Order: sequence, then structure tokens, then C-alpha cells
Amino acid sequence: MYSIPGKYAVERYPALKYVPSIFAPWKAQVLRQRKNDIQMYTGLMNDVKQRLAQGVLPNCFAKHLLDEQHNLGMTDLEVAYTAGTPFGAGVETVRCSRFRTAWLLSHTDTV
Repeated sequence: MYSIPGKYAVERYPALKYVPSIFAPWKAQVLRQRKNDIQMYTGLMNDVKQRLAQGVLPNCFAKHLLDEQHNLGMTDLEVAYTAGTPFGAGVETVRCSRFRTAWLLSHTDTV
């Protein structure tokens, strides 16, 4: 539930990022989520790299990014986020759609 735009006031008021952590408990949540995101995206990219090395990776966006990484001047983390963010967005969309469908099916009397 960290991907909700505008969840944190700092998104509307950027100056809040300078508030000391002791007065901003949301900072710990954001840093924890960033750590989890980095682990997920780099893990997915490591899988792509392994499949590329084995010669079993079909043409895909992640492969293109790896092939062009140097020309694009991107770090490994930037490549991982660029390739992984659309994946994460798709997962979130499917999760929401499934939840909505399940809710509608279980509340047919009110719909």
C-alpha cells in the first residue's frame, strides 16, 4: 500500500523532507519500502542477466536495456528500476482488479 500517490504530505510539500526523522515517522516506512523495492527489482534483473548468459532470454525490454546500458549511461540500479517499474505497475493493477472482482462477486445483492 505504499504506491498510493499523495499518501505522504511530503509529496505535496517537498520542504518536509528536511524535517528530522524523529518528527517524521513516515521516513522509516519509505526507506524500508525503498530497500524492499531495490531487492525486488535487482533480483528480477539478476534473473534476466542469468537467462541472458544462458542464452535463453527472448527479446524483451529488459534485454534491450542491458544491451544499451552503456550507451544510455545508466547504472545497474537505474536499469533495474526502469525495467521493473512497469512490471510492478502491472502487478498492482491486477491485484486491484482481482480484489474488485472478488468484492463484486461476494456482494451481488448490493450491486
